[in-house]
Amino acid sequence: MAIYVLTSNPNAIDFDHAGLQARVEAALGSMVALYRPLSFVEHSGFSETVREEIGLVLSNHAGDQPPLRLFDAFVQAWDLDAHLDRRVLDLSGGWRKFLGLALFMNRPLPARLLLDATSHLSDARIRTLLERAAEQSDAVFCEYDPQLLLALPADASAPGAPPLRRLHDDGTAVTEAIGSR
Repeated sequence: MAIYVLTSNPNAIDFDHAGLQARVEAALGSMVALYRPLSFVEHSGFSETVREEIGLVLSNHAGDQPPLRLFDAFVQAWDLDAHLDRRVLDLSGGWRKFLGLALFMNRPLPARLLLDATSHLSDARIRTLLERAAEQSDAVFCEYDPQLLLALPADASAPGAPPLRRLHDDGTAVTEAIGSR
């Protein structure tokens, strides 16, 4: 499993995400599931608390394929225990985004393309996201400012941070950046 940081024209995130997805799929040689944050969607709307939201999404995903982690293991792996009884709408924007990312990442998928996934997240939440991503499948992060992700300081208390490999998108193809490994 590899974690990639993709440098691209930032407009591709907003205006060419379908083309970008196709180029990433060609580079990886596999289908990728796309994560795009939508500012008007904060959660399913069918639940009140974080506990209810997690339960609802995990049970809905189970019909297609069993989730990677069931409820208790999911909450522990994503460090969500302190928020279970909070209303989803009372979470900060970063925590709401993190909850949605965690639920997206909990599906068994061959590879993922995450657009603008790390904005509004703390360094600690980004590290957790990267660690969970490294456990599952290839993940490609395409950020408005990829240098912030590439420059994320190491955390001595979390030695399991995966190495980040770099990809470059020139608008026609995605290739591994020189010196990425």
